[in-house]
Formats: sequence, C-alpha cells, structure tokens
Amino acid sequence: MARGSGDGSRHSSKEFSGFWRYDMDNYRQAKVQKFEEFVDRRLKPDLVSAIAERDKVFEQQKIFSDLRRNIENLEKIVLQVLELWSTSDLKCTCKLMCQIHNGYLWI
Repeated sequence: MARGSGDGSRHSSKEFSGFWRYDMDNYRQAKVQKFEEFVDRRLKPDLVSAIAERDKVFEQQKIFSDLRRNIENLEKIVLQVLELWSTSDLKCTCKLMCQIHNGYLWI
C-alpha cells in the first residue's frame, strides 16, 4: 500500500518529499547564514589584522634591504679608500679626506 493512501498518515509521499525539501532548504540557508555571520564576525577582522601585520613586515623588510645595500656600498667605499691609501705616498690617514655622497667616493 502506498504511503498516504489510507494507512492513516496525513501527507502523501509527494507532499512529504516537498516538505522535506523545503525543510532542507531552510536548514541549508540557516547554515549558510550562520557561516556568513561567522566569517563577518571572526574571520574578516582577523584577515584585516593579518594584512596590517604583513604590511608592517614588508615595510621592515624594505628598511633592512635598504640598510644592507647602504652597508655594502660603504664597504666598497672603504675598500676604495684603503686601496688608494695603500698605493699612494700618503701614509698618514689624517691627511686623507674624502666625501661620501650618494654612494660615491669623492676625493
């Protein structure tokens, strides 16, 4: 005997499956809405703070990179000065004057 055809149930199987589908759609919609609220409430603020931290790290990385490049340029300049001093007749460093400007050595 088919469901809902005289066995005492209130709904036919077609009505029941429609109700079940409606109930599942509501359940899914509620779950999606709950997840969206979680994303908005918890994950988005965390993402914003993580991006801000990342930007700080990138800025520090740029500063350290610039410092490294400046140190390397200064090392080159010191080597040039030492080479000039060693090849010249000038043996007193107090008489050697140089100006460092934009990474270049001016003697």
